[in-house]
Amino acid sequence: MAQFSFLRRLKTYGANKKAMAAVEFALIAPVLIAMLFGGAEVSQLLAADRKITQAASTLADLAAQDDALTCAEMDGLVAATRMVAQPLSATPLTLQVSSVVLSGSSPVIEWSRGIGCAVTRSPGSAGPVPANLIPNASSGIIVGEVSYTYTSGFSALFVPNMTIRKQFALLPRRSSKVCFAGVTSTGCP
Repeated sequence: MAQFSFLRRLKTYGANKKAMAAVEFALIAPVLIAMLFGGAEVSQLLAADRKITQAASTLADLAAQDDALTCAEMDGLVAATRMVAQPLSATPLTLQVSSVVLSGSSPVIEWSRGIGCAVTRSPGSAGPVPANLIPNASSGIIVGEVSYTYTSGFSALFVPNMTIRKQFALLPRRSSKVCFAGVTSTGCP
């Protein structure tokens, strides 16, 4: 008799549409909530990637517009690049501008500066671009590089920190290469 009572309750439960909807919602809700937060996280990551791309492009473009840079001008480039990257935090943002020239057939660093006019790559080290981007041995190319450590709002739970790196290489506009004050190189005063 107890078994018959259980079957009757089971039929009543199956016929109750409200209970079925509640069970379906309980099964689907976590998936929908995860999709909502995942979509928001992906859109924030894409927005950060776009901002870093713009910042790297701006950094290289501004440096390529000059024929000679100084530490004061480099500080201005850093400030402008940080403004382009806003509203991203400036703390995990690193950047550098390098002049790359040909040494024989290999691209090498002529000078490289970053935040605070610090030397970021040693002169003569391998350049970060292929040799075919540099038109000839007497000219150079400007490379702007920006790196940003993206921290997700859910980094403690699911997503680890991600580093976004962007690089732009542009030919100088006003001269065959951009010189840096205090760095001796061929073709620079």
